[in-house]
Amino acid sequence: MINLKPVELLDRCHGLHIAVVGDLMLDRYLVGKVERISPEAPVPIVDVRDEFILPGGAANVLQNISAVGAIPEPFGVIGEDTDGVELRQLLENFGCETDGIVAVTDRPTTVKTRVLADSHHVVRFDREHRSDISDAIGKLLVTKLRERIATGEIKAVILQDYNKGVLRTSVIREAIAIAREKNVPVLVDPKQKNFFEYIGVTVFKPNLREMKTSLNFAMENENGLLDGMRKLRELLQASYILLTRGAQGMTLHSELDTLSIPTEARKVADVSGAGDTVIAIMATVMAAGGDAFSAARIANCAAGIVVGEVGAVPVKIEDLREAVSQL
Repeated sequence: MINLKPVELLDRCHGLHIAVVGDLMLDRYLVGKVERISPEAPVPIVDVRDEFILPGGAANVLQNISAVGAIPEPFGVIGEDTDGVELRQLLENFGCETDGIVAVTDRPTTVKTRVLADSHHVVRFDREHRSDISDAIGKLLVTKLRERIATGEIKAVILQDYNKGVLRTSVIREAIAIAREKNVPVLVDPKQKNFFEYIGVTVFKPNLREMKTSLNFAMENENGLLDGMRKLRELLQASYILLTRGAQGMTLHSELDTLSIPTEARKVADVSGAGDTVIAIMATVMAAGGDAFSAARIANCAAGIVVGEVGAVPVKIEDLREAVSQL
């Protein structure tokens, strides 16, 4: 690791290739006003005034990586449909190399359609399959990842799970093994289903609810929390546990040290996507040569910025540079 100032570490992120394996999604927004109730049923009629799309799920991690000047490389699945074409184009527009994306015929592109009216979230429609991808598609993704890691260009791997089926057990295990063989750090943003499959990773980033549920642990005070993190680190043989704690910030735990980092949020408009920002910035700063504790502090600053915005939006590099200059 390199002893550099946080701003210098951000500068070193430029041009680094970061792989993201996980559930790619398209977020579609319909925005309008409600001025009347339907005569057909007691429901509001939304007069749509605007419609736009944003990257969602693991795709939001990709745009946060791109936001700090690194080059994100997705490894995931889309459907052979119009939504898949739109998502691939969206990713290419902010600098993703999309050769690792596989288009399939047996499942649709995951799309979350949100209807917003008069600043209120009225309803959300989900179009998705949550079953595991086929063994053949899983092997294809792993092969694509192996080929890219073999070039030496990939400097970190993020496994981003939303329980949509890309991170099946075989993909998880093989991705970790391939990266470890080349000494590439692996960072994980887990979900409940495969929580204990991520053996031997560099950084494992659950939130507090996920850790409590998975360990069936009360953790009612700081000592209990530390016991839970220690147990989880030992079970997973992970180098670090990065626990995100909402308004309480985050805690980074290793065998030798534990650091609690208070939240940097000045205002909270929307917490959606903050976890995506944390894992993206953590991985990229570590790839740039930062130690895990420096990376966690910078990632915490980034999360504090994005929760002040509505929707899952990427951190702006100029805002992050200003924030970390105070560290």
